[in-house]
Amino acid sequence: MKVPRAAAVMSKTVSNDIGSQQWPGTSELVEFLLKTNNWFDLFNGAFSSHGVMKNNRRLDPYTMADVEAFQNDSENSRFKELLDYCKYLNEWKEEILNKQKQGADMSIMSELGVQPLEDVSFHALEESQSAENEFNSKCLLPHQTLLGIEMSTGAFKSAVSFLLGEGISFVNARSFCQDPLQQNFGKH
Repeated sequence: MKVPRAAAVMSKTVSNDIGSQQWPGTSELVEFLLKTNNWFDLFNGAFSSHGVMKNNRRLDPYTMADVEAFQNDSENSRFKELLDYCKYLNEWKEEILNKQKQGADMSIMSELGVQPLEDVSFHALEESQSAENEFNSKCLLPHQTLLGIEMSTGAFKSAVSFLLGEGISFVNARSFCQDPLQQNFGKH
């Protein structure tokens, strides 16, 4: 997956459009797209006035105020929002694993009550993969992507907090971490 393509599809615009259509069974998709868009925004502030120009506080440079907001457990903490996204993905993973243990059919067609014409997999899975891997691949982001998001988020929060604590006045997220993120997502 390439980051520019993912950012275009997993965007606030797409989320708002799908939400406005009020299609049944899409509320979780809308929430996922919006949270993913916000996570990308938190990593993409390119210059000091980017957030002001786009009217999006998630694009603002990180300052000591962000560290203090996180330490004070403020609801407006951008670091908290980053970590909450990882928590959201982990809760999703746990929910899927629990449903798998219960033997649930996780296809969107079954949720809508549509019976399949034939047993066809729409994923390019090798025959050697187990049913568990096939189930997870239909319902979850790839484990490499989940790990990359978790590692990038934790490392970014720690490194930016350290730099700001050492006296740097601000950190622009995009110039700080975009290349490693693109490398990680570009492999999957």
